[in-house]
Order: sequence, then structure tokens, then C-alpha cells
Amino acid sequence: MTSPTSVAFQLGFCVFVLSNYMRVLPKELDEAAVVDGAGVWTRFWRLTPPLCRPALANLQGQFVANQNMIAAAALIAAIPTLIVYQ
Repeated sequence: MTSPTSVAFQLGFCVFVLSNYMRVLPKELDEAAVVDGAGVWTRFWRLTPPLCRPALANLQGQFVANQNMIAAAALIAAIPTLIVYQ
């Protein structure tokens, strides 16, 4: 079971990775859904989560999660923010 502290440390990094992954999804898929008459929520729920599944599998596997790597990456991701707000 994951502790609340572990979730707090990992959440920022996971959001960072997934938001960058979502930015590179092909725009043509979204445009095709618009042509087919899909609304915003339909496009999101039927396109984005299935396409983000590989990124989610890379963040934590079924049996192993590299906690040290996730913590190090979260620290590296937080450093620019800390520098800007000092």
C-alpha cells in the first residue's frame, strides 16, 4: 500500500510527465473526432486516457516501482520552480 507521503512526492512528477505526454498526442485524432461530432468531454474520455496508457505503465509497473528514480525526477522537476520563486 502506498503511503500518503509517497503519493505527495510522486504526484507532481506524474502530472509533469503526463501533461508533457498529452501535448505530443496527434492533433489529427482530435480533429477527426470533431468531424465525427464528438464533444469536448467525449474527445477527452475516448482519446486521451487510452493514448496515455503507455505513459502510465512507465511511471509504475505492476510489481515494481523505482521509488528512488521517481523521487529524483520529482526533485529535478521542482528545482526550476524553487529557483524562480526565491
